[in-house]
Amino acid sequence: MKNQTSNVKSEKYFLPTLEELLEAGVHFGHQSRRWNPKIAPYLYKEQNKVHIFDLLKTYEKLKEAAEFLYNLAGEGKIICFLGTKKQASEIIKNEAVNCGALYVNERWTGGMITNFDHVRNKMRRLKEIELGLAKGGQYESYTKKERLDLERQAKKLEKEVGGVRNLERVPDALFVVDIKKESTAVSEAIARGVDVVALVDSNCDPTLVAYPIPGNDDAGGSIEVITKALSRAVAAGREVWQAHAGEKGEKTETAAPKMEKETKKEVKESLEKSEKKEKKKRGRPKKS
Repeated sequence: MKNQTSNVKSEKYFLPTLEELLEAGVHFGHQSRRWNPKIAPYLYKEQNKVHIFDLLKTYEKLKEAAEFLYNLAGEGKIICFLGTKKQASEIIKNEAVNCGALYVNERWTGGMITNFDHVRNKMRRLKEIELGLAKGGQYESYTKKERLDLERQAKKLEKEVGGVRNLERVPDALFVVDIKKESTAVSEAIARGVDVVALVDSNCDPTLVAYPIPGNDDAGGSIEVITKALSRAVAAGREVWQAHAGEKGEKTETAAPKMEKETKKEVKESLEKSEKKEKKKRGRPKKS
């Protein structure tokens, strides 16, 4: 087998070396008493009552997952990065932005995949409030207290759906950090047939997801090296898609599909309806 210890630049994107995976602590699993037996094929040994991952196998699974996301992005598909634990939150956001993917890094809203219409309403409400609070917006004449209440609503919605505000439909794939913590999202994806790529620690069942990457899902360094690799693959695939679309004379977009074109009118209509309800509720006369 070809030696995989050298820094790998496929013709498309860079993958970390085995040394970089080692330095990032990807090989450290959980205490052996907390393990899931189904992770056994990816383990190298037990040391000081802690499981150690076989980094050759981790590398192979990372390579497989990166190629899958590269091809998916190359077809213009929707990819969403998910990681809400403290160690992962900023990394997920930064790397998703870098490659043009969507992201959820604060809280997974139940039903984002299985009840998409409900979540889309939240996205629209967020846009309504932002438009209304902007200079010249329909909420400009509201009292300070009323505007503060709307700002609080916007902050809450931003945490829930800010990273996917332009999502038009269910994503084609998820990249997940810690499938145990994000079990709701994983269950929803499985139910809808959405492929899941995941960083899977030794206390998790790797057979739950289509593309498991066995490794440490707790250390920031480990999360970062894996997420960066997948982000580079998505970015490279996106470039291919944009180039092909350009050759055909089609207009290209980022991986975060825009909602504005198709829903701008709907958002404005919804905003006007909301404004009428608010005025009626507060007994304010309409402006002449």
